[in-house]
Amino acid sequence: MPRPPCPYLGRRRDGSTGAPTPSYSYEFFPPLTQPGTLNLHDRIIRLASLQPGPAAISITWGAGGSTSERSLGLAEFVTRNVKGTEAIMHLTCTNMEREKVVEALEVSRAHHRPNDRDV
Repeated sequence: MPRPPCPYLGRRRDGSTGAPTPSYSYEFFPPLTQPGTLNLHDRIIRLASLQPGPAAISITWGAGGSTSERSLGLAEFVTRNVKGTEAIMHLTCTNMEREKVVEALEVSRAHHRPNDRDV
């Protein structure tokens, strides 16, 4: 049986109909230090101000959940400060117990709606 098409393909960011326009996204790994985080916040704002802005900003979740708190914080920053851009948690499930994956998805859903696309 063929897979159904992805519901997000062909969808225009502004909700209008017609041919979709090309879009782009960024992906960031959360910095290890507070100065690095502030620097990245500034860069995200500057990059998001380019026209057209990114369709999405993906936040990497380190293997085994190693960056979970910093990843959630960065996704929250994007959700609150970059209007019209999806904040996507790039959840890495490698070396994670099933329970930790479920917990990560629940925390993400609780903190970042409606932008997150949980897998």
